[in-house]
Amino acid sequence: IQARMWLEKTPDSRPYLFIRSQYQDADVSAVSRYLPVAIMPPGVVDWLDQSLLGGRISQGDFVYHGRLKKPSLLQREHAGLLHAAFTAKNPRIDYLAGWPTIGGGHGQVDFLNAGMSLNFHDSQLAQSRIDRLDLRIDDFHRAGIKINARTTSRADILLDTLGKLPLLKPAAFFQQQAKKIAGQVESRVDIQIPLADAFPGKLQVKAHARLKQVAISVPQWMIELEQVNGELDIDNENVSAQAISALFYGDKIKLDIAPDAKARRTRFDMTGQLHSQTLLTLAPDFLRQPVSGVSDWQATLSLAHQPAPGNPLLRFSAQSALQGTALDFPQPLRKPSAQKQLMIFSGELVPDDAFDFRLSMSDLLQAKGRIDLQADARQPLQFLTLGLQDKDALAPIDKGVTLAGHADELVIGDWFEYIKRYFGETDEQADPFLKQLNSVDLQLDSLMIGKQQAKQAHIKLYNDGQVLKGSIDSTLAQGLFTLPYRMTVVSPLMAQLEYIRLRKTDSKQKFDPQIGDMPNLYIKSRKISFEKMEVYDFVLSTRNEGDNFVIEQLDFSRDKVRLKSSGHWEYQAMGDEHVSVFNIAVKGPDFGKVVKGLGLGESIQGGVVDFSGQIGWGGALFNINWPTLIGEVDLTLKNGYLKNVDPGAGRFVGLLSFSALPKRLFLDFGDVVKEGMQFDSIKGGFSINGEVMHTDNASLDSVSATVKIKGETNLRRRTYNQTMIITPKIGDTLPVLGALTVSNAVGWGLLLLHKIFKKPIDKSVQIEYKVSGSWDDPKIELVGEKKLKKSTDEADEFYDGDR
Repeated sequence: IQARMWLEKTPDSRPYLFIRSQYQDADVSAVSRYLPVAIMPPGVVDWLDQSLLGGRISQGDFVYHGRLKKPSLLQREHAGLLHAAFTAKNPRIDYLAGWPTIGGGHGQVDFLNAGMSLNFHDSQLAQSRIDRLDLRIDDFHRAGIKINARTTSRADILLDTLGKLPLLKPAAFFQQQAKKIAGQVESRVDIQIPLADAFPGKLQVKAHARLKQVAISVPQWMIELEQVNGELDIDNENVSAQAISALFYGDKIKLDIAPDAKARRTRFDMTGQLHSQTLLTLAPDFLRQPVSGVSDWQATLSLAHQPAPGNPLLRFSAQSALQGTALDFPQPLRKPSAQKQLMIFSGELVPDDAFDFRLSMSDLLQAKGRIDLQADARQPLQFLTLGLQDKDALAPIDKGVTLAGHADELVIGDWFEYIKRYFGETDEQADPFLKQLNSVDLQLDSLMIGKQQAKQAHIKLYNDGQVLKGSIDSTLAQGLFTLPYRMTVVSPLMAQLEYIRLRKTDSKQKFDPQIGDMPNLYIKSRKISFEKMEVYDFVLSTRNEGDNFVIEQLDFSRDKVRLKSSGHWEYQAMGDEHVSVFNIAVKGPDFGKVVKGLGLGESIQGGVVDFSGQIGWGGALFNINWPTLIGEVDLTLKNGYLKNVDPGAGRFVGLLSFSALPKRLFLDFGDVVKEGMQFDSIKGGFSINGEVMHTDNASLDSVSATVKIKGETNLRRRTYNQTMIITPKIGDTLPVLGALTVSNAVGWGLLLLHKIFKKPIDKSVQIEYKVSGSWDDPKIELVGEKKLKKSTDEADEFYDGDR
């Protein structure tokens, strides 16, 4: 150090001092040793001793001239000058306890009367490299530090630096949550720190930042921003900006930022054309994936500066008319992209990493729910309450899925496909969804179950902890049902119904289920109808064994006739083949009444039926493979009438051709034969091979004649190719015929046969007919007559004889 000093002392005034010194290679931490600390405020001296740590002074100057007074008076009274200036390198300045230190770089330090300033380049503040740093204390007696730092740095580094400033703890929290922060930021940071009570200001951090191609990703807060450009301002916790441009999940937006100082929150307002699906980022796939398209959105994200009870960390709201967005949910929640539908969505993060949300779609839908955001959450949807067309339908329930209200249309098959798609291909995977279903109470104008429509349907369902129990009241069905969480052989869907009313549909959609889709069922219905056909005591029992679907029971009754059937549909993986088999049995009296009651015509009256058969084909259950169709059928009908009606109206018996007998055989005398033909029995065995059903032994036995049929009928084309042989039982005894009453249809039938052939009836003669044409309009052509063989063993056979 080199110095020179001049001191004057007079009796009537303070001493006058002039001193000047130059020094080199000094320690920054010892600066106060070179200053007149005795005339400086103690607080400032303490700050100098505690804050200026480390670093070297390469050279410096100290000048004082004037009366020995407090430095503050020198400037105010223009009575002198105190000036210390030195050049320093790599200092460390701990300007305030708990705040990041300033270090490194090089620059000038000046003390001027009652103030000081520090001007440095290439310094370090926390993680940020500071291009230019200015620190000053304007007045030691009203001491306050003012720091101004200018820098260009990476966005993540700047945020880290700001987060280390105690007033900007939200910045630190934001950085901890962020998955990605990138890009460049030009910034100016101003820090104001009071050191004395008299300082006219408060502890404050201000910053102005210019963002250049910044990217920010905080997935759990639905923040995914790229190419962020613009300017923003920070005032302690308050952040503000206008018209920042950015990409939000790849879509262009304008972003405005505004603080809510009272609530200690920051609001981010976004506007732009957004892919609607991105606004459901926090939602599970089954709510997010069916949403597609781009619409104009207004969205607001509000972040708390610090989480606190009653002040959620994140609040989110969004609104759109949804024009351009398609909702591909099953009805009644489906919306085409061109249709407008106002949607208002809001939600907030709540403790335990959950997201509560509410959704309103005017008078279509109201919803509220909670989503678990924990990565290991097995059931992300904690609860969901849906109210359809009814705001009051939102039940105050915070567990499970609740659905209530009114809808125009609901398609059961679409919802099962939806569940299958998003909750798993198997019932076992869908099990958790059904367990979550709490209750359903829906009024539906139209309910589609398969191809059948139920109008004015009321569906109720509740979860008893073991199964789902419900009821249906509609035009299609009425009664109770039980739906297990997972349908198995031992836990089928069960229903006890009052009625099922099926209708013919115009749907051209092919019904082609897979064997694995077939359900386990046990359904009983007191009555079941199809159009005008009506049967009773219906029972259906099925079980799915993977590659084998078994119909254990398919039974119903009409009057006193009971149909019993069973079957199975099997898939043989070895040959990649399907096989379907059905067993059918029909028994009971007054079969004609049943045929008429089922709308199959009035071709038969009375009759005790005993029908049994088995058919099968190489194909799926609902897709008959005609070339592979095979079967055996046996029929016995006793004690009835074949009525004198159009054969086309009696298709059941028409298959056997007998219904054509009364009208066709005695066509010219219909005014005489009014009732038809009485029979003792109709019986026969029939084999099915492909489209063709064949018989060699179909027969009708009556008082007057025996009728035999052999040949075939095409089941698919509905045509005949048969031979009919009639053998009279009464010889040429017209007096016997005459003795019969005219009301006896059998007697008149024999008389008519006599009239036809114009000669006595010989009981050894057989009359042969050819039956061809369609079922609706069969052609019965007389071939001729022939003699029976004399052999009694072959009395029932016929041969080509005289005609």
